[in-house]
Amino acid sequence: MLSLIGIDETPMAKGKYKMGMDVYGKNESYFRASIWRWPSILKLVSEANEKENLGIQLDGWQWNDGMGLSNQDDCDALADALEKIVYPCKASTVFTAGGDDEGAAMGLQLSNALGLDASFEADLGHVKEFISFLRNCGGAFAIW
Repeated sequence: MLSLIGIDETPMAKGKYKMGMDVYGKNESYFRASIWRWPSILKLVSEANEKENLGIQLDGWQWNDGMGLSNQDDCDALADALEKIVYPCKASTVFTAGGDDEGAAMGLQLSNALGLDASFEADLGHVKEFISFLRNCGGAFAIW
C-alpha cells in the first residue's frame, strides 16, 4: 500500500483538471504535485542543485517519464540543500515559477488551452513534504 506523503489540494487538483507529477519512491512512498505546483518545486530543486554544486542531472524532471534519483545519498543531499533554502522562510511563504521557467511551459500551454489562469505556486508546507519524501523514499524515486 502506498503511503501518501504529499497530496496536492489546489483548486485545480480538486476539480476536473488533475494533471501533475506522481513521484513514486523505491519503497512505494508517494508524493504528488499538480502541473501548476511542480514547476515551483522544480525551480527550487534546480536552485538547490546549483547553489550546493550537487551535480544532479535534472533533464526530464519536467515531464512524467520516469526520471528521478537512484540512491539515498543523492536524495539526502538534495533534501539538505532544499532545507537550506526553505527552512529560514516564514510559514506563509509561497514559491513561484514564471511561465518562462523550464517546468512551467507545459502547465502554461494546458492552462491556455483550458482557458484557466496559470498560477505556478507551491507553499512552504508542500515543499517540506517533498523534502520529507526525499528522506523517506527508500533511496530512489521516479517521476511519472
